[in-house]
Amino acid sequence: MKTCKKCGVEKSCEEFYSCQGPRDGLHGACKICMRALMVVNGREWRKNNPAQEASRGRAWRKKNPTQVTTLRRAWRKKNPARMAEHQAAYKKKYSAKVNASTAMRRAQQLQATPAWANQGYIEDVYRKAAIFTKRDGTPWHVDHIVPLKSPRVCGLHCEDNLQVLPGVENLTKGNRHWPYELFSLGGI
Repeated sequence: MKTCKKCGVEKSCEEFYSCQGPRDGLHGACKICMRALMVVNGREWRKNNPAQEASRGRAWRKKNPTQVTTLRRAWRKKNPARMAEHQAAYKKKYSAKVNASTAMRRAQQLQATPAWANQGYIEDVYRKAAIFTKRDGTPWHVDHIVPLKSPRVCGLHCEDNLQVLPGVENLTKGNRHWPYELFSLGGI
């Protein structure tokens, strides 16, 4: 039996870590008090050494990618409200990027994006629509001049087929009207 110097409780010798310094070969504080002390010291060290802690964390994540994925999935499942907040904030902050990505996905599904399309210009068009929306307080849309999907003709998702329109005008246009319609040529 030995009394812990931290909590003052008398405990069995198995509840103390071994140590070479003291005569009895045991630490002065019990295992529970030592763990608590290590937690506090660890928190203080991480607080005082953020760069080293970040480096250590990066190294661990690089070494354990599957565990990182598992932990992230578990956190997302446990915190759906915070994930929704995070996603909403991301969509608000990077609305042009999200809109460009969504349109790109839609276009790829329709196999309407040519290999020569200028992705930087396409993102700029979506960014311009976001700026106009913020400036005016009314929604502006990126419109495909020749619709991507129509019973008459299908256009491409490329820089030459995009324009920025007020949202109301784009919604009334739908995919029914575009310049140089085939009807004027006596077509379809």
